[in-house]
Amino acid sequence: IFYAHECATARRLVEDHPGHDTMFYNVLDQAREQGLFVSDVFGDLNHLFRHALISRAHLCDGIIAVGDRTADELRFLHHGFNDRDIEVVYNGLPSMGVTLNEKLRCRAALAEYVTAITGTTPDVLMTHVTRPVISKGLWRDLSVCHELDQRMAVNGQKAVLIILTSAGGIRQPRDVLDMERTYGWPRHHREGFPDLVGPEVEIHAMIEPFNRDHQNVQVILVNQFGWSRRCIGTRLAQDMTIEDLRLATDVELGMATYEPFGISPLEPLASGAICVISNICGCEGFTRLVTHGNDTSNVIVADFTRLGEPRTIDQLKAMTNVERDRLEQTESARVAEQLMNRLPQTDTQRQKLIEQGQSMVQRMGWDQVITHRLLPLTERICKAPTNPDHPKQP
Repeated sequence: IFYAHECATARRLVEDHPGHDTMFYNVLDQAREQGLFVSDVFGDLNHLFRHALISRAHLCDGIIAVGDRTADELRFLHHGFNDRDIEVVYNGLPSMGVTLNEKLRCRAALAEYVTAITGTTPDVLMTHVTRPVISKGLWRDLSVCHELDQRMAVNGQKAVLIILTSAGGIRQPRDVLDMERTYGWPRHHREGFPDLVGPEVEIHAMIEPFNRDHQNVQVILVNQFGWSRRCIGTRLAQDMTIEDLRLATDVELGMATYEPFGISPLEPLASGAICVISNICGCEGFTRLVTHGNDTSNVIVADFTRLGEPRTIDQLKAMTNVERDRLEQTESARVAEQLMNRLPQTDTQRQKLIEQGQSMVQRMGWDQVITHRLLPLTERICKAPTNPDHPKQP
């Protein structure tokens, strides 16, 4: 069985092109309608060893994709996938019982921390727990925050986005204390370890001017693994944990350009957070499955593949980052408007989001995934005749 937790060919094409997912998935859909495969559109890619390997996965007895788009990507690789069933087996989500009182306790602790490092008490707490890689689309967070800033100014509200990510491993407690005392980390940063390294430098370069130009929404880069006083500094509550951070958040952002599944953006779902995901994420299909395609207040799906006008494959391949940015601005405004309409203003509304989120998560656990998706596939394989395309065994 080949279990595709991603399609390396698609990841490479999405990440390397300035049009990212806006270009790639529109090309993929058009190409499939025209009976074209990846080599017809992007040329011979066999010099990429991962592509050469997974293009032959159709020879396996069974093929599993972690998301709907991953299945589409595999079918785009080679005509051998045309007559093969690809079973979509989503990742299971962790289930946890959360009460409104626990939610409020964690929110208060996080708001107190934000107030201590910014001097402003936030009304809305947003987080993005992620890896610092281009496919996570962190610039989209700032684009949505830009739109939120204008809308929150009208309502007199304040919001903060905490981006928790690290390219430098775990910063040691002595370094955290020194950075905190010397220049106010993580509100302020300096280039070079133990502070900014690798892609963290570029992320900070986006955040710093954003914070300077916006008053109602601020962004804090916490370049660290973990969430405890030992990891984050003395201004964090003594007993706060990473689980408390997930319980505290009102909004979790995860608008990736390439995300075969994307479990992190849905982790706070059970605690009543509004989870903002991309339509290309595998978890979008799982959400659609358990809600039977109906809208839910707990999840907002951002569609950055939406085009203003039809384009040919060649036009899409020629897309620049300027064109993509223009399209993304329109979608960011739509996402921000939805967020403003859904953000809870009362504890009663928070309680309702918790109940709805937990109801969804109870249908998205590993038990359900294995029972309804994985086991039927293995049973079919055990009963099926040997694949005639298999090479003869010695």
